[in-house]
Amino acid sequence: MIHSGVLVRHVSVAPQSVRIGTSVVRCLRPAPSHDDPEEDRART
Repeated sequence: MIHSGVLVRHVSVAPQSVRIGTSVVRCLRPAPSHDDPEEDRART
């Protein structure tokens, strides 16, 4: 049987790490919605 406290901690930490990961990916790689050639030229 899994301890409820451990399960709650895992569930609360998982979305946070996913959010951090997605934000890092967004910083490294521009979002598809911002696929303007002029903006891309200015960024690089």
